[in-house]
Amino acid sequence: GTSQDSCTWKACTGGQYLDQSNGCTDCSADQWSPVGSKSASCSNCPSGKGVAAGKGKQESDCTWKPCVGGQYLDQQKGCSNCEAGSYSVGGTVSSCTPCQKNQYSGAGASKCTDCPTGKFVAAGKGTKKEDCKEMTWTVEKLFLLREQKGAIVNGSEGLLVVTAKQEATTLNVTFCNQGYSNQTAKMLCTRLGFGDGQYGSNPQNFNYVSEAVLKKKNMPILTVDSCSTKYNYTVVSDDCMEKMKKNSCDHDDTVWIKCAEVLDDRDKSSSTKISATIILVIFNVGFSLIW
Repeated sequence: GTSQDSCTWKACTGGQYLDQSNGCTDCSADQWSPVGSKSASCSNCPSGKGVAAGKGKQESDCTWKPCVGGQYLDQQKGCSNCEAGSYSVGGTVSSCTPCQKNQYSGAGASKCTDCPTGKFVAAGKGTKKEDCKEMTWTVEKLFLLREQKGAIVNGSEGLLVVTAKQEATTLNVTFCNQGYSNQTAKMLCTRLGFGDGQYGSNPQNFNYVSEAVLKKKNMPILTVDSCSTKYNYTVVSDDCMEKMKKNSCDHDDTVWIKCAEVLDDRDKSSSTKISATIILVIFNVGFSLIW
């Protein structure tokens, strides 16, 4: 150069723009500029992406910004709202977390809300408060079960088994004998289509159902100590069923039911044995079942 006026600014390093008064200057945050640029401005990062000031030398240096609560980071689309029934605390998580059992959330939730007391919903299925319901187990079948010559048979005498169903889950259960009475046995025998009924711990002329058979068939013996709410005798609340599962009782704490028969279908050769398994079902005056 022959004079100072003939001097020009050199090209900038990446992450800078050329200010004709001050020379190369770092790009602001969320902007980028390539190496060798003499541009008077920097380029903006794509929407939702950012980079530290002076660190963006190419567009790929721009990365997704952390998401706010209620969103997850999709590497192709950026921050997206969580679907109803899930939540996210935000940040760079790649997916939302389903709400736990008995919780619900709407779309874009940063946390889940507990269902009202006494109401229930499956994990990840609660999308609004109305999804929380008084879930019940439907009692589909009652039958008396015993072991005869190594086989399980039904009849007018034996262990009372309740088949309960909730959505796709079916469960066969027996119950402990707390609160049992002949009035209960009579009521159950009537429902089963037999005559009068009685219960006892040492009935005559039957083969009891062994504990090994119950375990093999995964048939829990439940106690109703923690369940005090009365229900129609065709349903059991989900909350009560869960409590009963946690308070299973012993094989010897059960009771045998014997109904008056039209036809005696018992094994006449069987000897007297101590009852080891039977169910508890308690009816109140209105014929409702207390689980």
